[in-house]
Amino acid sequence: MLSSILNSEQAIRVNIHIIRVFTKLRQLLDTHKEILIKLDELYQKEIEQDEQIRIIFEMLEELAQSKQQENDFKNRKPIGYLRRVK
Repeated sequence: MLSSILNSEQAIRVNIHIIRVFTKLRQLLDTHKEILIKLDELYQKEIEQDEQIRIIFEMLEELAQSKQQENDFKNRKPIGYLRRVK
């Protein structure tokens, strides 16, 4: 603010420089804001994909357990009396 009140050549140059820097800073912030939004979108997609992959692995685990139980049932020792065939 002081540079805009002062009327010297140097004060005018400083004021112009400050305004240019401020404008450039706003442009950079807008650019970075877009990048941050895109990064956030990618992060959300990654979270969704991680959740879907986790569900797939849970289903595969359940399938493997089911198959193991089926095999255990087939290979179990029979109970009861054995009949002798003559």
